[in-house]
Amino acid sequence: MEEYLPISTTSEREFATKCCDAIEKAGIPVVMEHIDIIQDGRFFPAFRLFVPIQFRQSGIKLIETIRMTYEDGVTELESGILAADAA
Repeated sequence: MEEYLPISTTSEREFATKCCDAIEKAGIPVVMEHIDIIQDGRFFPAFRLFVPIQFRQSGIKLIETIRMTYEDGVTELESGILAADAA
C-alpha cells in the first residue's frame, strides 16, 4: 500500500481542481479530500491534496507554478492554511 502525503490545503475549490488536473496530467496519482476547518468558531470548507510520497516534491512544484497564476484567488483563510501546511 502506497503512503500518501499532504502537499496542499486550500479553501478554493477551483484552485484545488486545477491543481489535481495538472498533477494527474503529469502522471502523478492524486487524492483530493474535502475537509472542514474551524477558524474563530466558524466552519469553512477546504480541500486537501495528497500524492504518493515519492511524488511529493514534483507535486509541490506543480502547485507552486499554478499558485503563481492564481494568486488573486488566495484568501486570508487560505494563506493561514498554506502557512500551516508548510510548517
